Amino acid sequence: MKEKIGYYIKKLSFLINQELRDNSYGLSGSQCFLINYINKNGNEVRQNELDKIFCVRRSSITNLIHLLLKEGYIETYSSEKDKRVKMIKLSKKGLEIAEKMNEAIENNEKKLSSNLSEEEFNTLLELLKKISKNYNHEDKQL
Repeated sequence: MKEKIGYYIKKLSFLINQELRDNSYGLSGSQCFLINYINKNGNEVRQNELDKIFCVRRSSITNLIHLLLKEGYIETYSSEKDKRVKMIKLSKKGLEIAEKMNEAIENNEKKLSSNLSEEEFNTLLELLKKISKNYNHEDKQL
């Protein structure tokens, strides 16, 4: 039986999420990636762009935002340029956890590539980008 790429991608996704959850104060992998994305993008993002960036339905992003709002990690407000656009930024609590979470994400990245040579790492990265294009996904760094 031919091995399946999707199986290994799903398995790694599960393991990465589990590792982040264990090292990020009980936050899910999706919550960690959203907090990290906001932090890495100047602590201000437009809510309506997140579904495309994270490759999920708008309703999923809305639920994720509501959870993070409820827990006090983010704040929302209307854009000054266009009041119809909802902006998201990290709260003080969100900024504090983003710093701690960044360490967990970096450790996870090291674990992912620990037994790869630089050439293998670069090849794997190019192959994953190529596979992502099969799904018409923009290559925007999380």
